[in-house]
Amino acid sequence: MIRNMYVIKYVDHSTAWHLNQTMQIETTNPSYKKGDVIRVDNQKYVVIEDYNCLRVKHLLREINPLKSLILQIPNK
Repeated sequence: MIRNMYVIKYVDHSTAWHLNQTMQIETTNPSYKKGDVIRVDNQKYVVIEDYNCLRVKHLLREINPLKSLILQIPNK
């Protein structure tokens, strides 16, 4: 299945974001959960939401399962 993936970027430590890039990916997964990691072209992205569209953010470091996901995805 081919899906559109929207790479977002947060604006100055706030909850506001803007669309940075749109990519088409081929996946067998019909939906993702918040916090899932997607690897595309040797880059990692973390899923922010997947309701009506798949929004992701660049993953700069590994996710620690012992910490809250909200604290690990800073609005930067």
